[in-house]
Amino acid sequence: MAAIFPGAVLEPLFGQKGKCDPLKFNYIGSANAITLICVTTMKSGILTYKDLQKKQIIMGATQRGSPIHDFTSILHNLAGAKVKLVKGYKGSKEITHAVETGEIQGLCGYGYSSLMSAKSYWVKDKIVNIILQASLKPNKAMDKMGVPTVWDYIKKPTDRELVENFMAQMVFGRPYIMTPDAPADRVKIIRQAFNKTMKDPAFLAEAKKVRLSIDPATGEEVQRLVKKMYGMSASKLAKLKLVMNMK
Repeated sequence: MAAIFPGAVLEPLFGQKGKCDPLKFNYIGSANAITLICVTTMKSGILTYKDLQKKQIIMGATQRGSPIHDFTSILHNLAGAKVKLVKGYKGSKEITHAVETGEIQGLCGYGYSSLMSAKSYWVKDKIVNIILQASLKPNKAMDKMGVPTVWDYIKKPTDRELVENFMAQMVFGRPYIMTPDAPADRVKIIRQAFNKTMKDPAFLAEAKKVRLSIDPATGEEVQRLVKKMYGMSASKLAKLKLVMNMK
């Protein structure tokens, strides 16, 4: 078994074809759907997403293939975000450190659950503004905070479809997989055990204690979603790849 990032499933689709075929994996389930966010520092003067459409700021990213890079590029290309993207950071820890030191003025494509587990004081101490949320369904906590969704700024139906295709991977944000040759009866048993764990009161209490968000999807749901994404037409895939790169 393995616990992987969604990028590992979609790299052969969006990037270079590797040695594995994600369509052949047996998906056990996903512990949490990811809601992506955009945050800007208070010092940046960007208090809302509309401000980001008017004033350029510097954001950081790793390289193409990460949600922080790809989602920022999508917002720049389709939703008018005025961003100068500095690439080359090793990971989210380095990017968030750059935010704290003032090296960059914000980041997009960061997971809301990651923010609340690793950097919750950013919100508590009003170090950053959460100016946008992005998922296939709105995040209840951010709805209460009045954070607008990406769909408020993606107007064209064709653009919306591209973003929906990109966002679909966030539904299986924390996927667990078994090998292609795993016996079907064992896959079934592990899937059932996973589903029971996601509903177990003791498990949920422990997750809450350490500030981990739990929003599960079954293995069957993840399997269907991966198949759907790999069934995307060549023309739509080409357009999506284009907007995932910063111009």
